[in-house]
Amino acid sequence: MQFLSNMFAIMSIRKIIVSGGWGYYNLGDDAICSATTKILERKYPKAKIVVLTYNVEETKEILNSSENIEVYESLHKSMFNDYDISDSARIIFDINRQLLNKLKRRGIIRDNSSLYVKRCLSNIDVFLKEYEEQISNFYHLCSDSDIYIMSGGGYINNWNSSLVSKFIEVAIAKKMGLKCFLIGQTIGPFFKRRNEQLTKKMLDIVDGAFFRDIESINDAKKWGANITRNEVVPDLALYEKYNFNTENYILIIPFNESLLDNFATLSINLKKIIFQKKTRIVITVSQLWGHELYVASALFVSLKNSAIDVSLVIPNNLFELQEIIGKAKLVLSQNLHGLILAYRSGVPIICMNNKRKFVSFMKSISNEGAIILPEDLTDENLYKLSSSQIDNKRDMKDFHNYIYDIIEVFLPNESI
Repeated sequence: MQFLSNMFAIMSIRKIIVSGGWGYYNLGDDAICSATTKILERKYPKAKIVVLTYNVEETKEILNSSENIEVYESLHKSMFNDYDISDSARIIFDINRQLLNKLKRRGIIRDNSSLYVKRCLSNIDVFLKEYEEQISNFYHLCSDSDIYIMSGGGYINNWNSSLVSKFIEVAIAKKMGLKCFLIGQTIGPFFKRRNEQLTKKMLDIVDGAFFRDIESINDAKKWGANITRNEVVPDLALYEKYNFNTENYILIIPFNESLLDNFATLSINLKKIIFQKKTRIVITVSQLWGHELYVASALFVSLKNSAIDVSLVIPNNLFELQEIIGKAKLVLSQNLHGLILAYRSGVPIICMNNKRKFVSFMKSISNEGAIILPEDLTDENLYKLSSSQIDNKRDMKDFHNYIYDIIEVFLPNESI
């Protein structure tokens, strides 16, 4: 009996490595990070959880309540360090990044990061040898870990350095004997065949994967990749729930210039909403990036100049963003996690983006009729839709236990 007890102790899960798109001042991805660690603490109460992030201090702030969690730099940070997130440089960096990406897409500037993908596909051992010093700590973390989890978000796509670093994490973890899983991911869309190939190679390595949108599932099936669930699983951030007292404002979360391009019809609708509901407008952002801050500021000034009662509130972190969203009467968002953080607080939403992960989310909550694009605005369709969403609140789906039940079956039990 003592032998069996000792053997069980050896087999018991000791440490779990969790990676994701965290530490980039994307507060929506921080929400996924928070929910993921809470799910894992519930399933593996005795295990140490190691969270990998691009910005250790930012992620520690989100996870400061748990003694079982340690935070370390991700391989993306240690290998490439190509994303400047300092407060003083971030706005200029991100605005320049928008211009740089346009020049790369047009072929005016060579995208050297694509060489990372090519070299990783051709000979990963040579690639790893070159970065031996930068990845040594990850080998150490894997040495006494049992499970590697890449949690949700939408960063497995054309972001070359991110894709390569995540692939290398999976490859090393698998080589070191860890069970490897992708949970709640979005993959693609892809502009380059190489990125598809490397993603397929990653999916072939992992022990299981499930996705939060049907297009990712279809892409994985098309490649014959290793996926475990054939149905969409809700965004993991919906595992958490929040309740706030509603205040009298409509919240707008912009993401791109389309709201500015269609400002005339937008302002007509907002004035009608304000008049009917005796409310005001608040603008915020869920990503503390230069371009998004610029769009929000430009929208604020335009509305202010149109004699609309409007405020601009910039959150410092996920907790402040959740409160701003959770107290709104209605949320109009071009950002996915603006919608998700609103929904998990019971706030009515209108989606102003029709990219595939947005449509998948709105379908999952049976509210695809609440999608309206800025370019499709008339003088009153947003006003009518807003009134309908506020006056006819829908029954909210409770994803808390649903998400946990999926992961409870999907991930290994307490001993492996």
